[in-house]
Parts: sequence; structure tokens; C-alpha cells
Amino acid sequence: MMVALAIGAILLAVALPAYQDSVRKGRRADAVAALSAVQQAQERYRANVAAYAGAVSDLQGVSSASADGHYTIAISNAGIATYTVTATANSGSAQYNDLACRQLVLQMTGGNIAYRSANSAGQVDSNNANRCWAR
Repeated sequence: MMVALAIGAILLAVALPAYQDSVRKGRRADAVAALSAVQQAQERYRANVAAYAGAVSDLQGVSSASADGHYTIAISNAGIATYTVTATANSGSAQYNDLACRQLVLQMTGGNIAYRSANSAGQVDSNNANRCWAR
């Protein structure tokens, strides 16, 4: 019985972190959906104003929180042909423990979109900047 209990504990120690990582990866879809909504709203806004919005509050139908509340959405570097929108995991959410992918970033520059991600220190991995985006 002790052997079975030890085997069960080892399996649990291996399986639980893998399961939690899988759940975190699935919850990133919350950030992707929010960033996509901002991207679409930015294009509607630009069609009327000839520049991108500098704040989420300037966009109709878009919230500064993701639908499930795991991420906070913010816009920066907005101008005539550029903007950056960032989804940052909330500290009260389980996504905050997604250390490698705490931020997902969509960057529009001159009509080109770049997908980036940053770790818990805010550092973008230059070798694999879009590692957190499911393709």
C-alpha cells in the first residue's frame, strides 16, 4: 500500500504542474480575444478620426478588462499609423502565475502587425517573441 501511495504521489507531482500550465495556456485565449477586439475597434476608430485611439476608453464597445477578467488591457504609443495594445495578467488571477507569458502584446506599425509576449519581468524574449501566441 505504501508503494502504491508513493507512486501516486510521484504521478501527482509530475501531472499537476503540467495540468496547470495547460490551463494557463488555454486562458491566454481570454487575452487574445480582448486584443483582437481592441484591434477591430481601433480600425473603426481610425476610419472616423484618421488616427488610432490613445486609450481603451476612447473605443466604443471595448473594456479595459478581458471578458473573463484575467487580463487588463492598455493602449500605448498611439498615433496616425501605430499603436501598441498590451494584455497584462491581473495579480488576482491565476494567470499571474504564468511567469513566461504574463503579457501579450499586439503592435501595429505602418499597417504591419507584430505579436509579442513578455515574461513576469516585462522582458521580451528576442529569440521567440511570440512564444505565447497560439498559431
